[in-house]
Amino acid sequence: MDHRASFFDPFASTSPSVFTFKTPSIFSSIQATESAIESQDYELAEIAKPDGEEADEVVDEVVENEVENNFSINDITISTPNTEFQAERELAAPLDSYYYAISQQEIPLSQTTEQHRLTIKGQGTISIKADTKKFFQIVLKTKNPAEPNLYLEVTPTDCTLKKVDSGIIVGPNTRVDENIPVVLPKGNLAFLPDALRPSHLLNHWLSVDRYNGKIRYGRGYCSAAMTLLEAKFKHKDEKGLMVYDDPKWQWLDHLEFVEASQLSDSGLKLEVTVNAAPLVRDLPPYIVTDDVLTLSDLENGFSTVIANLPTECQQLYRNVAGPNIVLDDRDFPQFSEAIRRSVSTEGLLGYKLLKRKEKDGNFKGTYLRITIGSNIGNSPGIPYVLEIWPAGHQSPVHDHGDCFAIIKVLHGNIMAYYYDSVDSEEPLQIGNPALLIKGDVTWLSADCYQVHQLRNESISGEVCCTIQCYQYATHDTKHYEYFKYHHGKSEEPGKFDPNSDMSFGEFKEMIKQEWLAAGGHVGHK
Repeated sequence: MDHRASFFDPFASTSPSVFTFKTPSIFSSIQATESAIESQDYELAEIAKPDGEEADEVVDEVVENEVENNFSINDITISTPNTEFQAERELAAPLDSYYYAISQQEIPLSQTTEQHRLTIKGQGTISIKADTKKFFQIVLKTKNPAEPNLYLEVTPTDCTLKKVDSGIIVGPNTRVDENIPVVLPKGNLAFLPDALRPSHLLNHWLSVDRYNGKIRYGRGYCSAAMTLLEAKFKHKDEKGLMVYDDPKWQWLDHLEFVEASQLSDSGLKLEVTVNAAPLVRDLPPYIVTDDVLTLSDLENGFSTVIANLPTECQQLYRNVAGPNIVLDDRDFPQFSEAIRRSVSTEGLLGYKLLKRKEKDGNFKGTYLRITIGSNIGNSPGIPYVLEIWPAGHQSPVHDHGDCFAIIKVLHGNIMAYYYDSVDSEEPLQIGNPALLIKGDVTWLSADCYQVHQLRNESISGEVCCTIQCYQYATHDTKHYEYFKYHHGKSEEPGKFDPNSDMSFGEFKEMIKQEWLAAGGHVGHK
């Protein structure tokens, strides 16, 4: 069996449970009474509103208070037992600040709003860095004002996807048209406060997939593997065409305008980017040459070719994927065997270098970084690194400073385990691990496979040697120089400065001399 097949479709839930979120959000079930407004007591109150002229007075009081407190009302629907009143006002400050102030007694809160547009109607991925300590929402609208709007509301403890009649605000004294049933691939635990990262400024994304009829929401890296919520509206009919389960959802094809907003008292700015493509399936971690790629690979996603990867990965790949990038070359065919002896024998060079890196008695948590070339200022540390992994040794769970990387296995095997973050108390493993054998090439980017742990799980005692190469994104102007790693449940992530245990030329020569001194032979095997 192809070892790559074990990684196939690791992120799909085999038998997902279906949930409909009906937990009231910040903006639901809030009613401000006339007496509460007059006394400026913003405690939540639920009462039956009066009819007729008295209801008019309640509306007037609300609006007057809006003016006095520099709040804003837009298209508020107030429902009474017999009458529905519509108030339209445009005042100085955002509506949502008022609602949140009433519900939380926190005045003032600032609202940041960004407006964008989908490149292709009904599809795309909106990526947002937002402050979810309070509340943020994404609203997708069509050009037709008669069609509904799609709302995604996110709070620290809840996430709700809603279909809302055009012109109806999701807030107090308003009517929510319909909560959308969703699947939670990671279960309800995904929305507990403990799942949030220490920083309030988190990356969130919303993917709209017109063809497949799917809407996905995720947090963290912009990757299908990070999906927390999914709604599906289409199925394949007898003609093999994707059609809506119910024609009432056809307006989703017309979604075009994006409005993202957040309520925050932190002053953190809302950052929004829009990509034309939806998140359908992540590219696999295995890279093969185009003459090896098969129809099964295209169907099942076992492997990909370098042309499908970001430009930065393509550049790195061309430097290390060639047939002559090998460990056991004509100059020293016994190099890998000599390395294994050196790292597993006390008193020899490899073993001494490993012991020098040991911390808190964790010898198995060490590996060697033998750097190749110089730091050219476009990567965290020197871009090319020969990493040496003795049997049973492993790295901590770590990221790569949001840079791109290509990894080629030169000798032995290694397991790559992928995680969601290094910031949480307990990183969540994503999908299945990837077994990487000699000759395999894998990759990572800022959004895919960025956080991993490498483990040499050889039971035969075989060493693993890999060539790693790194590069910052072309648009990266910050150049974060460290790799963050998980440091324990009660501690902040550690910062690793990509160092050099020894230069490649020096290491190879010393290992060769060590090999010869032991009576080893250098030459053709």
